[in-house]
Amino acid sequence: MNWIDIGALADIPQQGARVVKTAQGCVAVFRTAKDREFAIDDSCPHKGGPLSEGIVHGTSVTCPLHAWVFSLETGMAQGGMKGL
Repeated sequence: MNWIDIGALADIPQQGARVVKTAQGCVAVFRTAKDREFAIDDSCPHKGGPLSEGIVHGTSVTCPLHAWVFSLETGMAQGGMKGL
C-alpha cells in the first residue's frame, strides 16, 4: 500500500473533515472528538451527498442530504431515516 502525506491531524477540525482528491475519486478524511482519524469515500451511495459536509458524532457521520448514518470505521450505512 502506498501512503501519501495529506497534512497534520491539527489541519482537520475536531468532529470535521477534509477532502482529498485521488485518481479513484474523492476521499473524506475525518477527525473525531477523541482525535481518531478515518478515511471513507466522500460520496453517499444514496444520492451522492458529500459525507465530508455531514455531522460527525462518535465514530459515525450523518449524510447532509438525507440523514443516513455511516460508520467511519467501515464506511457502511448504519441506517437512515424511515421512508427513504
